[in-house]
Amino acid sequence: METSLNPLEQQKPNELTLESYGMTIPSTRHPDHNEDVIRHSMPKGFAMLLDGMGGEINGEKASKAARDSLTESLGKISNSDVEVVKKQLVEALNLASKAVGLEAQGGGTTAVVAKFLDGNKRVVIGSVGDSRAYLLRGGILKPITEDDGILEIQGIDLTARKQIDERLDNLSSQADLQVLSKAEKEAFEKRQILVQSLDGSNIRPHIYHIALQEGDKIVMTSDGVHDNLTRAEIRQIMISTSTDQTAAALTNRAHARSQELHFRSKPDDISSIVISVGSSKAADSAESSTEVFPPAQNLILKGDIVSVQRSNGSIDEGWKVIGYRQESGAAIVSKVLNGQLFTKDVPQDQLRALNRR
Repeated sequence: METSLNPLEQQKPNELTLESYGMTIPSTRHPDHNEDVIRHSMPKGFAMLLDGMGGEINGEKASKAARDSLTESLGKISNSDVEVVKKQLVEALNLASKAVGLEAQGGGTTAVVAKFLDGNKRVVIGSVGDSRAYLLRGGILKPITEDDGILEIQGIDLTARKQIDERLDNLSSQADLQVLSKAEKEAFEKRQILVQSLDGSNIRPHIYHIALQEGDKIVMTSDGVHDNLTRAEIRQIMISTSTDQTAAALTNRAHARSQELHFRSKPDDISSIVISVGSSKAADSAESSTEVFPPAQNLILKGDIVSVQRSNGSIDEGWKVIGYRQESGAAIVSKVLNGQLFTKDVPQDQLRALNRR
């Protein structure tokens, strides 16, 4: 996982600093295809996580169409007035929905988007669907967003929905299911049902505003994380790992759970972004690009030295992984041969097969 650090050229004394890390890995059901998309740029002050739906082709098209639309819209938001930014975020999400309708008919995507403003002292977050944002402050993890799920269809009020969500998020055994009400059990079993998504329709995003403090952490997750892991497990990982390792730890643990014989287990694309809030004394802000990473059980990272298979079938050692293709997920490897630098793309499954660890 890579995060490039860029010194702030004109950092104001009262500004907070932000550092972001993200990770996404595909479902075990389709290891060479990922409908989740993440993008985060702290110098530009935004982060987004999208979970495509509608089949392999339409789901991937939908999340990428929304990503491109939102990237353009968020780049134009420069106002520090919270109420103005809230309206702009609603407009941005509706534009993204229209883009999905035009470019991925039959597809849709969830979205959770964060825009930082006022010297990174405030964040406005918008959500549609069931991708989430949480705030970790003082060791306490609290959800920021609410799902557009079956509890809305059931007509349950917001306060009661939050209480039910907390119970469902912390179910850790089959025995816990036995004490659920009929409505709670239905909500847990039908977690995949959404009442709105970015799919070409007019939407009503949920919009939230938070005044940030030094030491805060915001985590954004697709349902592949928070359906497989309990809220308590997410909190434990967040408080027990360093910021630069938290996204990888969350994603890898959820990926492992998705393959276990566990009642929460759900194979899915799995993604997370973690954003850490630092003091104005920090000298750097972080920017990360979206990359597709290999599964946890045989993780090969950028910078690793690997073996690759030549076109004639022979195995050649000493190639260096220099990145991953955003579109295909293929690893990019390089090697100097006879004084000349060569690069090639290698499918992740092939690379893992040749370099089992």
